[in-house]
Amino acid sequence: MTLTRRAGLGLILAGALSGGGPAFAAGAKLSERDGDIWISDGAGERRLTRNGANRDPALSPDGRLVAYVHDDQKTADDFGYPKSSLWLCDLTTGATRRAAAPQASDQVGQDFTGIGSPVFSLGGGFVYVMANAWVTSAAIHQVNLKTGAHRYVIDGNSVAVIRTGPYRGFLLVNRHRYRANGGGAYDPTFVVRPDAKVAFAIPGSEDRDAAVGAWLKRHGGTV
Repeated sequence: MTLTRRAGLGLILAGALSGGGPAFAAGAKLSERDGDIWISDGAGERRLTRNGANRDPALSPDGRLVAYVHDDQKTADDFGYPKSSLWLCDLTTGATRRAAAPQASDQVGQDFTGIGSPVFSLGGGFVYVMANAWVTSAAIHQVNLKTGAHRYVIDGNSVAVIRTGPYRGFLLVNRHRYRANGGGAYDPTFVVRPDAKVAFAIPGSEDRDAAVGAWLKRHGGTV
């Protein structure tokens, strides 16, 4: 299990900004170079961090915030994941703040020390991340950006937010499942309601990643 999204479903940082500036358009591009984060659009490019150990940037729906994960220490746990925290930088003011600190737990699924792949909620008030959990699956957590509180949502190895269509605000979560009567493992993608209730599995998604894209197209959905 790795804390990265599966291809086709959809990208962690800390540090000091090089200065303030205007918010970037929602279509701006984020990139990582040698542990630091850059953002660019048609008007130019700006370096956001200079301290290294930064990865997985995500832009908010309004183009004003970047969520990222910073690796707080180099020492990794037994699964190879360093202790990390969720950070935000404001592209308008240049301010940065830690949105959620590492929090250890002996309960599987509740540990919040090794995280990755942040993605903003539809309204931008929450960020979903994947946290190290089981051997075959990560745990999806929802972080409240106002309070820093986080809660376990569901097991999964990818998470994306549907932003258009009748299922806007719902999550797409790829999950590791086992067939009944010893039929083996499979990895379908589920549509999950914002309250963490599973709606349904996308037909064919256990065999073909393209099935998710086809389902989104039929329902006018984007992620």
